[in-house]
Amino acid sequence: MMVFAVALWLFLFIPLLRFPFLSDDYVFLYWYKPFWSGPGKTEFFRPLYNVIFWILKQVGGGAPFLFHAVNAAIHLANSALIYLLVARLYHTRLPAAICFTLFLL
Repeated sequence: MMVFAVALWLFLFIPLLRFPFLSDDYVFLYWYKPFWSGPGKTEFFRPLYNVIFWILKQVGGGAPFLFHAVNAAIHLANSALIYLLVARLYHTRLPAAICFTLFLL
């Protein structure tokens, strides 16, 4: 079931890797020219986000592909963590596989 879920997720997500940024993404690209900068508002202070965003911008040249690919990898990793958490809570794989599939899709 999990292999089918990952295959379906990849089938649906891969075409979206080239999807353009949305309007607020351009604001972030402008704000985070150097990684230590930001909007200057304390309610939006996210230093790890700033560093990761800056690195992705430098490596990918500001193109959306790398941002989307990293986002997909983080989502897949979170799905795996949910699987591990539920498997540990219920001591069986079926509920864990169901939660993994639901979260992933």
